[in-house]
Amino acid sequence: MRAEFSKATKLAAWDRCNGHCEHCGKKILTRAEYDHIIEDTLTHDNSLSNCACLCQRCHSKKTKASRPAIDKTRRIIETRQGLRARKQKIPARANPWGRREA
Repeated sequence: MRAEFSKATKLAAWDRCNGHCEHCGKKILTRAEYDHIIEDTLTHDNSLSNCACLCQRCHSKKTKASRPAIDKTRRIIETRQGLRARKQKIPARANPWGRREA
């Protein structure tokens, strides 16, 4: 389960960034989004050193780019914990023409 940053961590990240996106540097005019620099699924680290204050555009771009890796990691962890069944190999079908392939 994903853990969120505490209110104190969010305030410290906001003070550190001084109201600017830590990725693109633009002034954050809308609601700031707090992002795990190293994904929460890998480290479970909710400290200030793993928190970045981003604008909505940069946060959605980063999440979209890292989504396949996050999903793969989650599948591997669930499989190792026995929460997900392992994929079964599909048996090979016989050649419909009756010939052996070389």
